[in-house]
Amino acid sequence: TFLTSVRNATTNGNGLIVYEQKKPLPLAPVSLTEMIRPATKSTFIKGGESKIVSLPLQIPNELTGTVLAGIRVEKKFDENETKEDTIGIQNRHAYIIGLKVRSEIKDVSPELTYEGIQTKSYLTRPNVLVKLANQAATITKPMKFEAVISKNKKVVVRKEMDVRFAPSTYMTVPIETMGILKAGTYQVAIRVEGKERTWTWNDEFKVTEKQVKQMEEKMPKI
Repeated sequence: TFLTSVRNATTNGNGLIVYEQKKPLPLAPVSLTEMIRPATKSTFIKGGESKIVSLPLQIPNELTGTVLAGIRVEKKFDENETKEDTIGIQNRHAYIIGLKVRSEIKDVSPELTYEGIQTKSYLTRPNVLVKLANQAATITKPMKFEAVISKNKKVVVRKEMDVRFAPSTYMTVPIETMGILKAGTYQVAIRVEGKERTWTWNDEFKVTEKQVKQMEEKMPKI
């Protein structure tokens, strides 16, 4: 038995477009998971057999720009097939088929916005999380991302990477600080450079003693 499901495209913290989100996108008027019903189908295929799986697509009038998703095909996991003496990692494979729907041929320009910053533990490590958004229903071309965190005009940490935004999505970039930041006021300068436009933002944030203590508690003990 194979499962066929639709997953909306998002942008992960490494600046890559991924196909994992089942829920509708908050920034999009309509998502592909809402346009394809049912969003998940179960199909039984005998050995040596092939079948065509239909996914009805209903395009609403309010669709503008581009929506992006992935059709995920995977074998249905059966707990009864798992041997009792199986220990360790089990490999499970899935295939992703990209699906793009456009309401018009004319390209829509990206519209990036700065959504805020916070300091917290991420994967047990102290991080500064920078949140951006692509407000436009368009897939961006590859861009250069740079974030510089400083205190009293002295650079504390810098992060640079290539990014590409999916349509109408947020991107939260974790910036590991290589140690817990001390309590105080910090500045952040963010730059995203594309071929046709460059976005820059500057902000200030505070790290409290309470946040420092919380991050210390989540640090792995060595």
